[in-house]
Amino acid sequence: MLEWLVALGTAEFTGFVFKEIMVKLGQGALEDYVKDFLKGVIGSTTALAKKKPVQEAVGQAMTDFLLLVQDELMEWGMTAIEIRDRYFEDAIDKFIRDPEVTAILGRAFEKDCKEINTTELENIWKHSKVRRISFPAMPNEFKWSRIGDEYVRKVRKIVRETPDLREMLDSERLEVIEQGILQLTQNTAQLREVSPGFDIDRYRESLQDCYGYLKLNTLDVTHQQYKLRLWKMFIEQSVREALPPSRYDLRKETQRKLVESPQLESDLSTEDLELYRREYVQKTARPVLEVLEEPTNQLAVVVGDPGSGKSTLLQFLALKWAEAPNDELPLLVELREYTQEHNSITSFLEYFHQGARTICRLDRLDVDDLLRKGQARVMFDGLDEVFDPSIRSKIVTEIIRFTNEYPKVRVVVTSRIVGYVKHLNSERLQNAGFHQFTLQDLDSDQIQKFIEQWHEFALGNDPDRPRLQTRLQFAVENSVSIRELAGNPLLLTMMAILNYKRELPKDRAELYEQASQVLLYNWDVDYKSLELSADAIGQTEKQAMLRRIAYEMQSGEKGLAGNLILGEKLQTILTDFLKSRGLEQTREKAVLLIKQFRERNFILCFLGDDDYAFVHRTFLEYFCAKEFVDRLEKRRAILAIVRTVF
Repeated sequence: MLEWLVALGTAEFTGFVFKEIMVKLGQGALEDYVKDFLKGVIGSTTALAKKKPVQEAVGQAMTDFLLLVQDELMEWGMTAIEIRDRYFEDAIDKFIRDPEVTAILGRAFEKDCKEINTTELENIWKHSKVRRISFPAMPNEFKWSRIGDEYVRKVRKIVRETPDLREMLDSERLEVIEQGILQLTQNTAQLREVSPGFDIDRYRESLQDCYGYLKLNTLDVTHQQYKLRLWKMFIEQSVREALPPSRYDLRKETQRKLVESPQLESDLSTEDLELYRREYVQKTARPVLEVLEEPTNQLAVVVGDPGSGKSTLLQFLALKWAEAPNDELPLLVELREYTQEHNSITSFLEYFHQGARTICRLDRLDVDDLLRKGQARVMFDGLDEVFDPSIRSKIVTEIIRFTNEYPKVRVVVTSRIVGYVKHLNSERLQNAGFHQFTLQDLDSDQIQKFIEQWHEFALGNDPDRPRLQTRLQFAVENSVSIRELAGNPLLLTMMAILNYKRELPKDRAELYEQASQVLLYNWDVDYKSLELSADAIGQTEKQAMLRRIAYEMQSGEKGLAGNLILGEKLQTILTDFLKSRGLEQTREKAVLLIKQFRERNFILCFLGDDDYAFVHRTFLEYFCAKEFVDRLEKRRAILAIVRTVF
């Protein structure tokens, strides 16, 4: 290619900003680059990469691509000097060497290629920071799609006008096809020999064994060992076909009042509240099972707060089939489990076939046949639990690719609200045709139904059953704070368990203590089986931090009415606390803790600007009271020591 690069000095390339990139490319490991470039197009690229016509074709294609990027930048007002000053040269150089980018651009050499994946190119550029590289922002009007369309046309022209190249590619493709047929025949025979088979009865039993009972171990502080069938305890919730506006969160108290009253005083502006009301609250709430069965909602995303019932919904859909099988086989992928095998498993189909963490292996050929016929419902649970941003982005791409490969299949994805909206997954999935729904808190009738079913199936003929059921109903109906927490299925379940040995609302402090423990620790570590790093901060430390935050809030100008703190002040409190524990990198850990309190623990919410608050005012008051008691006890202890000494 070095000989061919002499052409870059001609008048045709005068003003080519990215010329040096091509020079460096030609001087580098050229054969390796060409091999990677054509890897996804044909089989073995080792021999082809050494041939001059192929090298020149790839070089011409890359030059055309860079010229198109340059033209698009200049189209929207950037000069050559500005492009250099803003470090686009260095960024583009790294960009075109990214293996994913190289593979996408190489696809243009596929026979009959009409387009390349410019959405993924845009995503790779925007999320460069996950690769520990920071790329400059493109102009708002910059369109990768325009570049992609023109690039494909130019590559077609290169192939058409280079007979030697066309002959080489056609010859290589024919060899690959012949080899592929032979390999497919061998693989099919091998697969049939070692196939896990497709035993429907065994699969039904696996679903019932894995998802048949409510998982209550981390909630049951009474050690009653409840064993309740999810199938009987499931309460159908409602959903709105909308996502809460993502610029900020709302406290539960504010959400409730927005529904109940047209006039509302809040720290948020009137315009923001009206936007929230118009884009979310005023959307019709409908039963979730009814919504998911509608043909127009073949592709759906269901988001919700922690403990709102997302996983339970998908497990119920799987169990519904297990109880009464039909022609729509449920395939449930817990994404936190799938990602543990992401390096060894190349597709969801392979995961169903031989995944180590799937509940029951199913023959891939039979599954593929059902998927192509549309006789399956595939459910991807917990997108927010894929913590690595680069892996999460790939998972979203895999899901979209899966729906394109199997257009007749009904697909459901679940995620927590904050993680879903924040990481741009909403935009990508919406563009791919997914309808987006938000789970609603349980309403009064649903709470009542849960309480009745709980006491019927958990207590049976226990003589205390009527008294306990009445006591819990009274607590929910007569305490605004308890009623607010009861809207969350996870916390309502915990209340029902705690009610067996505690009188609510009389012993509400015990309720708030247990509820905060569930949200701060048990929910992520025990119940969800998520890993924590070696220096992770535990539940006790988190509760101590929240006590200080609550005390600071209620010591401010608004006194006991206060539920607001500046992010800067919040970070200072956490940093000082961590320093007092002898930890290092305290400021960085404080930032991560704020993120965790908001995104994972469902304790704090972001109100816009630099303001944070407790999601539930209940926890604000509880933690503040605990801090007052703690300080009072410490003062008494000091006084007792002083009296003893003097």
